[in-house]
Amino acid sequence: MENLFGDQMKTLRVTGETSIFVRPDLILFYLQASKVCEDYEEAVRKSAELTVKIKDLVEEAGFDRKKLKTDSLSVEPEYEYKEKEDGTRKRILVGYRYRHKSFIEFANDNKVLGKLIYEVSKSGLDVDFNVRYDLKDKVKYQEEALAKAVEQAKRKADIIAETSGVKLLDIRSINYSFDKVGLDMMVYDSMSMARSYNIDIDADEIEISEDIEITWNIE
Repeated sequence: MENLFGDQMKTLRVTGETSIFVRPDLILFYLQASKVCEDYEEAVRKSAELTVKIKDLVEEAGFDRKKLKTDSLSVEPEYEYKEKEDGTRKRILVGYRYRHKSFIEFANDNKVLGKLIYEVSKSGLDVDFNVRYDLKDKVKYQEEALAKAVEQAKRKADIIAETSGVKLLDIRSINYSFDKVGLDMMVYDSMSMARSYNIDIDADEIEISEDIEITWNIE
């Protein structure tokens, strides 16, 4: 909200908004799997075995296997529901489902990405993948966007004050919330990407948005 001032309050409140666009320099490559096993112990064992196989896979692609990080891991009972003759439904335990999600992080490089996708495709593992583009130093760009938002608010206030014949005094209040930061990360998944060694992806720029509200005392 802007252009709000009056004789009684003697304030001018202005909002500065800006967005900057940055080429992503980081790739997060996620591998995920989910399977139902007959019993809990089997689910835990299968999940552990899969972890080792995925580490072997990333090592084959040229990475240190220690670079693979677990994002989430769970084993939960899996049920199905059958309708009984009286119309009620009966819950039946059919097994235990493990869900496994891990990721490896590396600099934005299509050759490296292509090699990793190729290793996944020929591994025979029942896993899905998705690729997320991000920034190594998000704080740096968030601060840049915030500085531009403040500058824009000050320019607006100067224009309004000069045009309206009032004088800007000290700042009365600043309203800013870190939660307002907008950071859009590009995502590609195994359903939308060709499983090929030669990957030609020109990732879109990441938008970082900031806004800040500043209220000046005026006379």
